[in-house]
Amino acid sequence: KVQWTFGENSGTRKIEALLTDTGGNTSIQESTKVFVSSFDSENTITDFIIVVEQRDDVTIDEGPPPSIVLVPSIFEVVYLGTNNGQFWVLEPFSRLMYTLSDIEIVKLIEFNDVILIFTYDELSDVGSVYRHDIVEATLLNTFSSSLSKTTSVAIFDDMLYIGLENGELWSYSGTVFAQVSLTTTESISTLFGDEAYLYIGFTNSSDILLYNGTSFITASVE
Repeated sequence: KVQWTFGENSGTRKIEALLTDTGGNTSIQESTKVFVSSFDSENTITDFIIVVEQRDDVTIDEGPPPSIVLVPSIFEVVYLGTNNGQFWVLEPFSRLMYTLSDIEIVKLIEFNDVILIFTYDELSDVGSVYRHDIVEATLLNTFSSSLSKTTSVAIFDDMLYIGLENGELWSYSGTVFAQVSLTTTESISTLFGDEAYLYIGFTNSSDILLYNGTSFITASVE
């Protein structure tokens, strides 16, 4: 296994490799293209996030004598959720962390250096929020109403906001969940936060609500 890091430039990357087998046969780069999939599954990927984490950068010193050198480095690590409750990490190979039984993972987000997992149970029609704790998920909150599937999440003013299919808007401070009172019951489709407002879009409305943390402003989109 060989690990390496890309530079600071963003964008699509192309990786080419020459492979040598145990018999000493080396692939011809011009005629042989090898693509190694990072994730291969029959399940549907419902959401993913890229998290910056510390990992050991492995290098091989050919010596003499040969040795393996581990240097702590910063990596971009991909986590993803599936429609059957599986939570995976790609670092760079895919590894199943655990499965949340009989529920769908609908959203993932990193908030206050913690990965939050939003799930939905079709049988009960209720959504929940879990915290990723290395080898397991810890339940933080279960929404009390039906149609409480999380449709969108966004960070605004150091708070996490959660939009639900039933039109409810919730906030999370990192310790407490609280419902934010809205004047509409339309299903929330979009949340986006910047330095000034939390923007709230709805499924069946051309209006957008702008929330400054205390009050709402309605803006119409034609």
